[in-house]
Amino acid sequence: MKNIFKKPYVLLISLSLSMLCTPTIRTETLAAGSNKNILIYNIDKKQKTAKVLKRLKGHTSQVRSLAFSPLRQSSGQAAGKYLASSSRDKTIIIWSTKTWKQVATLKGHKDTVFKVIFHPTLPIMASASGDQTIKLWNISDPNPQKWLVYKTLTKRTKKVKKRVKLFDRYFTGTLNGRRYDKVQTSGHTDKVRTIAFHPRFPNILVSGAKDGRAIIWNIDSYSKSSIKLGSNTEDPVVFGAVFHPHKNILYIASSHGCHECTLDSDFIKFTAKPKRLHKQPAFAIILNKKANSLVKASNDTISIISTKKETTLKTLRHKNSVTQITLNQKNDLIASGSKDKTIKIWNTKTWENIITIHRAHNTVSPLAFMPDNKNQQIIDLRKRISFTQKQVKPTLCILMPNSVTLESYISLM
Repeated sequence: MKNIFKKPYVLLISLSLSMLCTPTIRTETLAAGSNKNILIYNIDKKQKTAKVLKRLKGHTSQVRSLAFSPLRQSSGQAAGKYLASSSRDKTIIIWSTKTWKQVATLKGHKDTVFKVIFHPTLPIMASASGDQTIKLWNISDPNPQKWLVYKTLTKRTKKVKKRVKLFDRYFTGTLNGRRYDKVQTSGHTDKVRTIAFHPRFPNILVSGAKDGRAIIWNIDSYSKSSIKLGSNTEDPVVFGAVFHPHKNILYIASSHGCHECTLDSDFIKFTAKPKRLHKQPAFAIILNKKANSLVKASNDTISIISTKKETTLKTLRHKNSVTQITLNQKNDLIASGSKDKTIKIWNTKTWENIITIHRAHNTVSPLAFMPDNKNQQIIDLRKRISFTQKQVKPTLCILMPNSVTLESYISLM
C-alpha cells in the first residue's frame, strides 16, 4: 500500500464511508449558573431538547460569570480545554471540559468577581471584581493551578500641590495642620461589573462599573480613556460592553439604556459624547458574527437592532427581566436567561423559541455556549495525491476529525 501511489495504473479507492465519515453534529453544550452550582446542558437542535449532562459543585456562593477558553492554538495550553466560573465567594474556579472536574481555584480578589473572560488569541484571562480592580492572569502554563496574576488594572490617585493664597502669601502642601493638596483619581471608583477584549486589537480592553463610567485600557502601557454616562446627579450601572469588530464603535449596556460610542483610530480615546440608542435599561448586549445586528436584553424583552439603520428588527419576550444572553459559535442559536426562572433557546434564522428550560432559582443566571471542538476537517484526496493525465482522478472527499491525519487512515488499509 505504501508504493501504490507511484504506479501508473488507474487508482481506484474503495473505502467505507461509515468508517471514515463521522455524522453531522447537531448538538450544542451550554453552561448555566444555578445559584452556587453550574449545570451543563446538551442542546439537541433537531429534537429540540435540553438534557442535563453534569452538575458542577465547587463555589460556596452565587455564580456570576462563565467563560469557555477559545479553541485557537495561539491562546496557549488552555485552548478549548477549560471552563472558568466566577462567584460572590471571591474566587475563580477552572473546570476541565473533558471530565467536568475542578482543576484549580484561583484567588486574588477581595470582593465578588462579577466577570471572567478569556482573551480571544493570547494566553490571558481577565477578571473584574467589586474590589474596583481588573486582574490579568497568565494562563500559558499547562497546569491551571499555576496561573498567576501578572497585572492589575486599578484606580490610581496622585496628589498635586495646590497653591493657596492667605494673607497675601502663597502656601503649598500643609498650613496649620490642614492639607491643601489636590487629589486626582483615575480608574474606576466603584464595583467593576463588566469587561471585554477587542476582537482584533489584542492590547485593548474595555471595562464598565457601577460608577457610571466605561474605561478603555491599553493593557501594555496602562494608558486609558474614560467616558461618563448619565448625569452628575445619578450614575448608571454599566452592565455590558462590546466592540464593533470592523468600525471604531463601542456599544454599552447600562441602567440608563443602550449607548453607541465613537472611538479614535487607535481605539483608546472617545471622540464624541455617547449616543443613546434605547432609553430602556439594558442588562446585557452582544453582536452577531457579521456585526450587522445588536442583541440587547432589557426588562422582559430581547431586542434585535440593526447596526446600520439603528432600527429594531425583532422583539423576543420573557415573562420577567432578561439578565443574560449569549450566542453560540455557529451564530444560529441565542440563549437567554431571565428572572422568570427560565432559559430560552432561540433560532436566529426564524427567531423561534425552540427550547425552554425551567430552573429552580430566579437569581441572575450566567450563560455560555461551549466552542464547537468537534469541527471536521475536509480533505480532498486529489490535493494529496499526484496523478498523471491518463489517470482517473477520484472525487471522494473524506471527513475526518482535526486530530486524525490522512496518513493514519492509509496505514490502516
